[in-house]
Amino acid sequence: MRNEPPDTLDRLIDQAVRAYSQAEPLSGLEERILNRIKTAKPKPGHRSGLFALAAAGLVANLTAPHPDRAPPARRVRVHSRLPKRSQFPSPDRATPEERALARFVQNDPDGALKLVASLRAIDAPIEIQPMEIKPLQFESLFNQE
Repeated sequence: MRNEPPDTLDRLIDQAVRAYSQAEPLSGLEERILNRIKTAKPKPGHRSGLFALAAAGLVANLTAPHPDRAPPARRVRVHSRLPKRSQFPSPDRATPEERALARFVQNDPDGALKLVASLRAIDAPIEIQPMEIKPLQFESLFNQE
């Protein structure tokens, strides 16, 4: 905080706060609120809410398991042997692209090998041959007489 004397705005704010805190409530406000509470009638949906609550309690009581009653026995089927396929997972049908590739390999096996070799060459690391750069000769540029 500043150690300077308060300016006009500070004094106005202080006066407004003091006036606000000293304000009295409107006369009879408490009595009007209490009278409204006393004369208020219950809303029409109030009893239907109690009825719904009682119905929910009754349903919960009827459906809850009781310790003296055993749950009904359930029959479980036991399969002697589950069906098994000869190959798992079962192969999907080939796409048109896969069928075209299979025909290409069957019709031209040498071309397919060349294609695979060229694809492997693409993935090979790049080799850059060393370069030798000769220095520039500036003497011939300056001696043009």
